[in-house]
Amino acid sequence: MGAVPDDLAEQLDALFGDVGKGPAAKSLGISSAQLKTLTVGAALRRPEDLLSLFAARLPAAARQADMLREDRFCDLAELRQAVERDGLRATARRLGVDPSNLRRRLRPTTE
Repeated sequence: MGAVPDDLAEQLDALFGDVGKGPAAKSLGISSAQLKTLTVGAALRRPEDLLSLFAARLPAAARQADMLREDRFCDLAELRQAVERDGLRATARRLGVDPSNLRRRLRPTTE
């Protein structure tokens, strides 16, 4: 038996893309080691148990990732407004970050 069926693997890849592997494991309620075991195809004593758990928790984890993505989008929109209003350097100084790092953070992503 393969570690993760194709449909679950695709959903997992989407979750990884949204939040990363560590937060994905946390939102699934499994350890990073268990998640790694699933994704690398290592043999388990009872892989069906872990896969069942994984499949049951994946929809909630995907919803959580959607909410996180939306929160990030809103935060970036607020940050862009602050930069427009106050300028890059003043906003960076207020936030305690380097202006060049702030500029990089505000760059549009290519998805």
